Amino acid sequence: MARKGQVSIQDNVENDEEFEAYLQAHIHQLICMEVYSEFCGPCLAAGNAIRKGKLEIGQENIAMVKALADNIDALSRFKNKSEPVFLFIVEGKLTRAMFGANGIDLCRIIEEEIGLLLREKQTGVKRRKQDISEMLPEESAKIEADRKLEQESREAEERLRILTLAARKKRVAERLTPHVALLNFIMFWPHCHQAHYDLYEKWDPLNLSVGAKDEIQLTEEDAKELLYMSDVEPNEACIHALLKGEALLVLFKMMEGDFRNFVRLMRHALYEEIPVPKEDEPPEKQLPPIPAYERYATISKSAREVRRDRYNARMEKLGEEYIPPGGLFVPGFYSPSNDLAKSNALKHFYPKVVSQLTSIESEHLPPHVLVMFHIDKRHDVKEIMTLYPDEMLSVGVFVGDDIHTAEHLAYSIKQYDTLDRPRRHLPLLQLAGLNPCYISSDVASGERDCLTLFPVGYGDDFEEEESIVEEEEKAQPAGDGEGDAPKEEDED
Repeated sequence: MARKGQVSIQDNVENDEEFEAYLQAHIHQLICMEVYSEFCGPCLAAGNAIRKGKLEIGQENIAMVKALADNIDALSRFKNKSEPVFLFIVEGKLTRAMFGANGIDLCRIIEEEIGLLLREKQTGVKRRKQDISEMLPEESAKIEADRKLEQESREAEERLRILTLAARKKRVAERLTPHVALLNFIMFWPHCHQAHYDLYEKWDPLNLSVGAKDEIQLTEEDAKELLYMSDVEPNEACIHALLKGEALLVLFKMMEGDFRNFVRLMRHALYEEIPVPKEDEPPEKQLPPIPAYERYATISKSAREVRRDRYNARMEKLGEEYIPPGGLFVPGFYSPSNDLAKSNALKHFYPKVVSQLTSIESEHLPPHVLVMFHIDKRHDVKEIMTLYPDEMLSVGVFVGDDIHTAEHLAYSIKQYDTLDRPRRHLPLLQLAGLNPCYISSDVASGERDCLTLFPVGYGDDFEEEESIVEEEEKAQPAGDGEGDAPKEEDED
């Protein structure tokens, strides 16, 4: 909106000396000072309002001036801002400020300020003014409003970023799921490695094999990837126990051609199955009749209980070590509850294994921009895309000029070229190029428009009268024109 331009009724000051001299020269007038930055220039949109404010409203009682904030110390707070600012100055002091290019508001404020100036001269009662270098209340309110809008904008962008990243993450997991159908895992908490060996006899009857076994010191980021879309409540005690030492991660595999649902199979074995009593074991050695998941889960102890246990065990005092709240559920192990959770964790913890099955996509895209072309240039665009295939994230063909309302037609140029679409009407395009005063918005409205002006039977009895010249030209045989080549005659 604001850019460089010349308004003849405005003076111009560009440095401190000119600024101070102008204030002294117009000490008895109202000064309407438009403050601008060099990079964008004065506002052209307010030109008519400035002209009206000087010639019709203020006349000899007002002085209009443009001030370059970049070189004037008193106006330094307005540097590098593109929004128009109008300061109203009386006797070298600031009385009011207006932000924006609203011409109606500018004229209204000029009229009000002129009235207040004349009243001061008549009554001798001075109103409150302040130094130009100080901010007016409306300036502070504007800064606070701008700050709030900027904060809301940042928050909206962050929400959009998080939602977009979540959508991409889910899409990557969905596309990966069919390729890792024969893989699954169990993560054992650092305090519960023994559970892996206690449960080992479960896997042979299920025809499962161990593909890898790793002890990993997890980070908070690892924990987020592990528990993505899981049914584990990531409370303080749960995460603290998970990160306190090295967790045990065990990868399991099914045989080729095994079409069982690996997630349901593992969850049933660990979370639902009740152990069958062994006939050759005494009662005290029998496993309790609860699923393995419940058998190895614990409830976090309070700080008092932890200190008492350490005292009874003759262990050193904890000192300043963090103790999570008591009474929270802490699992002993975790196996994913759905395919998306499984795929995401496998991608994060076993990228080499997964990459042997399929390429791994990332939900994090490089910085990118949108570039649009008219459909007539599609083959030129296709040539460039062929040269840089790794630089192109997505391509599509859409109808419409607004990206928010455009309708999708095709996923590729090749698909678009094979579509059964209506051909362009060349006469209509040529007529539209003559800038008509009216054209129907679509064929349905065109049908109605044409019936309005050209009802059925329109022009049936009309015959165009031709002039004598037109009749002679119409009757003239082909080949008798002046441009015809002369015929040659054979000599006897």
